[in-house]
Amino acid sequence: MAEGPGLVLPSATTSAVQPKNLLYTQALRLIDISKRSLRHFASSSYGQMFLTLLQEYGILALGLYRLFAEAQTDGATSVQDDFATSAGPSRLRFVACNPPADTVVLMTDQVYLLFPLSST
Repeated sequence: MAEGPGLVLPSATTSAVQPKNLLYTQALRLIDISKRSLRHFASSSYGQMFLTLLQEYGILALGLYRLFAEAQTDGATSVQDDFATSAGPSRLRFVACNPPADTVVLMTDQVYLLFPLSST
């Protein structure tokens, strides 16, 4: 997935689009780890965040939306440098779907979350 308008639904004239299906599209969110409700997961493992969200809240984490590495090691240029512009460093991101459980969650990450639907 890329930055921008997000998910695109089929046209309203398509018979596959029904109110029930539209509810599910509203349950998927991309949320910053820096938000108050998720901040405590920064520096913890993806596996720990995944289990906590699922067991305590019924929320399914689908993956991370992460900035390309900004660090340089031993004078080597990073991927970030390849995309830098005169306006400053790039903010390009990539999606890690179901990353390994030991992946460290960063404060700059965003997480794709699938929220349970409430029965009203």
